[in-house]
Amino acid sequence: MKTSMKLNLLLTLAVSFAFQTFLFAGAGARYSADELERMGERVARELVAEDNLKPADDRLMFDRFIDGFGSAYGLDRELAEILGMVAWQKRGVRRVITNGWKDSFTAQDIEQALAHPEFRHFERELLAASPGIGREVVERTWKNIFLGLEVSGKRWAACKEYIKREEGLAPFGAGAAPGAGDDVFFGTGGMNAARAQKCKAADEGRPTADKQYDFEDIEEFQYIGEQFRALLAVPAGRNPALWSGGIALSEYARQKQFLPLETTALGNIMNKLYLRTEWTGLGVLWNVLSETYTENAARDLAGAGKRAQLHVFTRTLDPNSVLIRQELPQLTAGAAATERIKYRLVYGEDDDLKEIGKDGELMKVSSSRDAPVYDTQEEARVALTGFMRKVVKDPGLRSSAYGFTLVPILRDAKQTCDKKCAEPCPFPACACPHYCAKCLALTGDDLNPGFINRNLPPPGVGLVEAADVRERVERCLDAYAN
Repeated sequence: MKTSMKLNLLLTLAVSFAFQTFLFAGAGARYSADELERMGERVARELVAEDNLKPADDRLMFDRFIDGFGSAYGLDRELAEILGMVAWQKRGVRRVITNGWKDSFTAQDIEQALAHPEFRHFERELLAASPGIGREVVERTWKNIFLGLEVSGKRWAACKEYIKREEGLAPFGAGAAPGAGDDVFFGTGGMNAARAQKCKAADEGRPTADKQYDFEDIEEFQYIGEQFRALLAVPAGRNPALWSGGIALSEYARQKQFLPLETTALGNIMNKLYLRTEWTGLGVLWNVLSETYTENAARDLAGAGKRAQLHVFTRTLDPNSVLIRQELPQLTAGAAATERIKYRLVYGEDDDLKEIGKDGELMKVSSSRDAPVYDTQEEARVALTGFMRKVVKDPGLRSSAYGFTLVPILRDAKQTCDKKCAEPCPFPACACPHYCAKCLALTGDDLNPGFINRNLPPPGVGLVEAADVRERVERCLDAYAN
């Protein structure tokens, strides 16, 4: 059976099942099961209409198709409204889905944003959360999402090329197109905070609208943060939370009765949208929303009763993370009562998260009253470093994503090494250069979570541990901790 025929059958069955599920859940009471199945078959046929699709394209389309239906249909619960959208009829399902939905509704024809399959749901939710704003504000907000994504994406691309020129990083091959080699360069060293700051500096003095490289200063996104400040606040009597190290920590914080950004009125609406684009643009939008959320939290901590607290749930203390470079400085620079900011070190798989106790052992926390909390970022850093020393020595403790926790610690160790070994050596005469050699050998552009997971693998992945890498990591962490 040809790939397209297999996919067609699979899609038809999956869509039929999905539609019937929505029907029995009360989502589509106006339609019979046969009608829903026919709609699903029509969409499935459109998806596989082109014969030149590669198997990988088929797989990508199928994943996005099912994911998108689960979001748009499952949340909107108005099948005819979405299936009848002009965008779907004129542009075709394949184009909308394979372009991640966003690219069919760009600044080149921004009025098309209102034809996006999720706009009606967004409009209803936003008007319900803020009844007095009016439809024109909702429309402007929705258009600003797409305009902002467009502007941020263009500046991101320009920033990458600017950094490559500044740092002498030529793309592969003579005459290579812009962006060539990005997966090698930006997939390792990455667009870290220092590089993003270079792009900001290059635009210094320019009005926001005229900037070329600063992909984070987007006035369309700023409008959303300011317009809906009240919808980015935690209700009175509840405690806010920050997190870093994966979206699972947001849900974990909520389970512990804290309210992170995603649980606010606007955060909840935005978090349900199926806007599958490059994370850069959406990440910038969320950073703007987080800025307003953090301002609200700082104000609440400064004026609330002594029992109010903000907990930081984190798997990593990465200097390049939004938590470290934006949220915490913003929170502590204001009038917020810093003694009410507590740190909680979370570790493990997304579906089995535990917290690092004061004794260095992992513990399941059922209630925040029993949680091990750290009063300062430095206290949390020391505890996290100590635990990671145990993880390196004991493969049984390694989670699938522990490299994201370990790599920032090793990079910080290199910076500490550079400072200490540039001064009169604080270690015994033979230890300082040895320590520096160990750390420097681990902190080049090849040091990333993938490098750690390949050379110091978690159990059950079928990889052999590299003894030399383990020895270097252990020596580096030991010297750093002491």
